[in-house]
This record gives sequence, structure tokens and C-alpha cells, in this order.
Amino acid sequence: MFNKNCGSKLLRMITRNSLVLYFKNSLSALLVVLFISCQGNYKEQIPVVPDLNNIPESLKNQVIHADDLARKKTTDENLGNLGMVYYASNYYIPAAKCFELANIINPKSWQWLYYKGLLHIELGESALGLKAMKSVVDIQPKVWNAWYQLGEIYRQMDSTEQATDVFKRITSLDAKYTYVRSSNHGSYLPLQVFSKLSLSKVYMMEKANDKAERELQELTRTYKSFGPAYRELGNLYALKGDRIKAEKYKERANDLRVFSLPIDTLKDNLSLMSKSEAFVLKQIDDAMSGSDSKWTNILLQHARKNIPDSKYVLSKVIRQNLAQGTGEQILSLLDRHILLFKDNYKEILQIGIALGDAGFKKESSRYFEEGLSFESNTPNQKSTLAGLFYEKANNKERAVEIMKEVATSNFSDVHILGDALFLMIQTGFTDIAKAYYARLRMLSPNDASVKIYEGINEEKKDNVFKAISLFMQAFNAEPKNKYLIKHLTDLFMTNGMWEDAEDFFRRALSFYPNDSELQMYLGWVLVSYPQDRVADLKEGIEFSERAFYNSRYKTNNRVSAGRNIAVGYYQLKNKEMALQYINQTIGLALKYNIDENYVNGLKNLAEQFSSEMNG
Repeated sequence: MFNKNCGSKLLRMITRNSLVLYFKNSLSALLVVLFISCQGNYKEQIPVVPDLNNIPESLKNQVIHADDLARKKTTDENLGNLGMVYYASNYYIPAAKCFELANIINPKSWQWLYYKGLLHIELGESALGLKAMKSVVDIQPKVWNAWYQLGEIYRQMDSTEQATDVFKRITSLDAKYTYVRSSNHGSYLPLQVFSKLSLSKVYMMEKANDKAERELQELTRTYKSFGPAYRELGNLYALKGDRIKAEKYKERANDLRVFSLPIDTLKDNLSLMSKSEAFVLKQIDDAMSGSDSKWTNILLQHARKNIPDSKYVLSKVIRQNLAQGTGEQILSLLDRHILLFKDNYKEILQIGIALGDAGFKKESSRYFEEGLSFESNTPNQKSTLAGLFYEKANNKERAVEIMKEVATSNFSDVHILGDALFLMIQTGFTDIAKAYYARLRMLSPNDASVKIYEGINEEKKDNVFKAISLFMQAFNAEPKNKYLIKHLTDLFMTNGMWEDAEDFFRRALSFYPNDSELQMYLGWVLVSYPQDRVADLKEGIEFSERAFYNSRYKTNNRVSAGRNIAVGYYQLKNKEMALQYINQTIGLALKYNIDENYVNGLKNLAEQFSSEMNG
């Protein structure tokens, strides 16, 4: 029999479940409505696509596609991506709006705020950049690049107390916490290095120069190839009124790469998605200035694929490959390059010189021929090109042909005749040289080329000291003549004239302060034949270090400089540093395939240092 109580309970249960289900469905429906409503609201706030008529088709399509995606599905990811596309295309205002909307939709997505902060910093909008970066570290306190950007903004706003706190926070960290894993970069410096540099600048702003000096000296001891630290030391000593030290450290900075930025993988993403010629070229310039060849090559590869018609990208591809020893890869690009730059004399000459330096003599000669075809060429420009044909393209016959033509037409021009005589001396055309010498000696008897000609004649007669005297007269008249510098270096070193050599290297370095070969030779003389033992040894180590870390080193010079440093430290009884440098130099000598006998000599030194340390 049916129980009424049971029926009532069943009815109440069904009603209750129905109500629960109803409310659940209603709530879901409401959430859906709210989501659609919010999406519609955000969709309405998406920036209008700017005028794209004057940009490449690939960039236009990228913007339109990103905008369509954001409007079809208005998520923080799609809006953030649209913001990145705008940012990487130099459309800063719509980019900032997209990042702002993306953060509203998902307040925990700190990366959109980070991009927004970078954008405002780039535009010089410090207050907005500060607000964005503070929001980033509030959401995710371990984004150390955001902390670094915060410190930089505080520094630029003269908020020295806050800047100091931020940079000290970073420098106090173990390097493992700020280490950036990136397969795109070949060189890496910890964020602490850049923070120490910035902290020193803050101290200088506060006139706490002793603190700044301590930070910078620590940086240069630990990171000897970090150019910006030496540059800042130069600025510091200039503030202190120490002109000699200021000049010394600025010169050392110029041995090195003085531009360097922390690795920022989020910023890298902008570069690798950009199809804007202006944006990508700026990133390539930064990478090349910072000597990060791996990242430079990645950017160039990206640019060639996405901006294939850019002649400026083509120029950078050619320059980079020639500089890094992969010139074979760009030979097929030279026809197009000449066509695109046929009206740019400077570019044609620069690439011609780069080709010659990289060993592509035939191609170099072709570029100099292109340079000759410019109707605007003056006699002095033609004379310069004649010299380039010989020095860079190894095309002696063409060099002499051009120079004879120029000299014949300008037989009373002392400068042209000096160039002509000098070229004939170099190329061995003695009869022509004799005629030019007679004419030039009559017009300008103290011309450098006259003295070189006379010096060579004395050298042939084994009158070495007379020859050196004449070459020094030529050097006084023309101290930047590299042929003279090289010739005098050989004479001083061959004849064991160490004091004269030291004086000469110092003078030559005053004109070429960043020449690694001159640095190495001066270091060698000071270490090998010290007059004031301790002072000269320390200075010899210093000049040898400059040659060793010089960013424009030659392999043989670098190895020789490494040996100088090791020997210098050994003589100063610092055998630990001596052993460290000799082992490092052996590694470089093996890497550069230096002569086996020389390497064995280095190994013998290493054994001597090691046995004395352990004895």
C-alpha cells in the first residue's frame, strides 16, 4: 500500500533537487552571459587597427591576423599577443592599450604588465613604467629583470634611496637565482653585474664616490672584459679631477665592447616575432654592439626570412659573416648588394675593405672598381682607392696603374705625390719611386714619404741607426702611418733597442691607444727588460692584460700577451696568478693552432711555475 508520508518525502526531495539543478543551470547560464557580456565589453575596447597602407604586406597581415584573433576570442593571451605585435611594429599606443586589457582580463598574467612597462620606459614615460614594473613584482616577486628595470627607473628619476635598495636586493642574491637559461645567446653576464654597475652610478649621484669606486674596482677585477665598468671608472675619476686616471680607464673601456644589456628572454620574444624593419634593425644593432654573435645570427636569420627586401638587413648579413669568418656564405649576395647600394660610396668602400680583411681579394677589388666609377671622385679619393687596391685587395698592378694616372694629372700636388711615392716604395717600383722622390724632394723636402724613401736606402746600406733616425723624422711628420709603425717596431725589436722601443710604443699608443699589437709589445718590453722592477712589471702586466682582453685582438698577439702576463706575475712572486694565466694561454694557443714549438715553451713555463709552487 502506498505510504503517504513516503510520497510526501519523495515529492519534497524531487522538488529540492529540481531547485538545486535549476539554480546550478541558472548560475552557469548567468556566468556564460556575464562572460559573453564581458567579452563583448572588452572587444569594444580593443584599439582600432591603425592605417597600414604604407607598411610591407607581411607586417600588415600579421597585424590583421592578430587583431581578428583577439576580436573572435577576447582572452588575455590573444590580447597580449596583439599587444606584442603592435609593440614589435612600433605601434606603441595600441600596444599599451592591449596589454592593459589583457591584464584586466587576467590580473595574474604579469608578463603583459612587464611588456607595458618596457614600452613606457622606451617612450621615456617613467611614472607609467614604474607603475607597471611595481605591479609585476607585486604579482611575481622573482621576476628579477623587472626589479632591475625598477631600479633603473628610480635611478633616472633621481630616487637614489629606492634605486639603492633595489640594486642591493639584486646584488645580494646568489647568481643561481638570476641565471637566465637561453639557447639564443652565446655570451652571458649575471644580472648582478649590471646591478653593480647601476649601483655605482647611484653612488656617484649621491657623491659617495668611494663607494662607487669600490663597486667598480670589484667589477673590473672579476669581469676584466666588461667595458662599461671601465668607462664608468673613467667618468668617476673625471669627477674626482684625476685627469690621468680618467683618460686611462676610458682608453681601456675602448679596448672592449662598451655596450652591453642583460639577457631578457621576454624582450627576445618581441624581436623574434617582429616583421618591422625599423624594430628588428635596432635589435640587430644592439646585438652586434654587444658582441653576442649567436644572438646576432639568430636575429639576422629571422630578418632575412621576414624582411627579405631590406637592403640594410642584407648589409648587416654581409658584415656579420665577414667579421666572424663565414664569408663564403655571402658571396652570392654581393651582386644584389652592389645593385642596391650603387649610389652609396661609403657603403661600397666599407664592404670592399671588409672583404679584403676577410681574405676575399678578388671580391674586394671588384668593390673598389665600383668605388672608382663614382663621378664625384676627387684626386685624393682616387689616391685612397689606389692604396686600398694594394693594401686590401692585393691588386698591385691596378693600384700602380691608378696612382700613376692620378700623379701625372697632379704632379704639383704634394699630398698626391707623397701618396704616390709611398705606394711605389711599398710595391717595389723603384724606378717610378725615384722619379716621384726627386719631384717631391724639390717641393717638400721634409715630407714623410721623402724620409721613408731615404731611410730605406740607408737600411739597404746597413746604416741601421741612420735609417731609424730618418724613419723617426717621417713618424714625427706622419705619426698615424701604420707602415712606419710596423717598420720601426721591427727595427727596434730586431736590434734590441729596448729603451727606444718603449718610448716609441708609448708614442705610437698615443695615436692608436686601442691597438692590441702595440699594447702587447709595450707589455713585453716592460716585463722582459724592466728599468724600475716593480713599477715596470705592474705596468707591463697592465698593458699585456689590455692586449689579452682586447675585443679586436689578433690570435698571435693574444697568446703573446698571455705569456707576458704570466711571466710578469711570476717575477712579482705571484705564482698562483702566473700559473693561472700560463694555463689559460696554453689553452688558447692550442685552440688557435699556434706553432708547436711555441706551445711546448709555454708548457715548460707551466711546469716550472707548478713545481715551484709545490716545492
